[in-house]
Amino acid sequence: MISKQAVDSYLNKRLNNYLWMKRLSVEDLLEEFKSYKVQPRFKTQPWVHQYTCFHLAMCNPYFLFFLDMGVGKTKLILDVITQVQREGKLKRALVTVNGKLTVNSWNNAIAQHSDLHPIIIDCEDTEEKFERLIAPK
Repeated sequence: MISKQAVDSYLNKRLNNYLWMKRLSVEDLLEEFKSYKVQPRFKTQPWVHQYTCFHLAMCNPYFLFFLDMGVGKTKLILDVITQVQREGKLKRALVTVNGKLTVNSWNNAIAQHSDLHPIIIDCEDTEEKFERLIAPK
């Protein structure tokens, strides 16, 4: 059982507030990007909030995004994965999605928004999935 004091302490802890970032202009964000060791390059032009979220993700890798549907989370994730890979901090990434439609949507988005070369594992058999993950062809 978790003590009441631990629960209260967790619920009352002070959280970082990033609302100020919503007021940054694209120019401000592009100026921030100049401080990156590897300059970001985007295959498709980000929206303003995607620039902001990209910068947040690069500065705080554990940031949890709760973005609405249709605001470009897939592109954001692809941009972050690409940047971290270009910086030499990532050799591979695993993205799991559910459903055949989602896999196809991701596959299309990868081609549109990045130069990543994914290995799609879209089979039903559990043993085959693990085999493909361990030794992709």
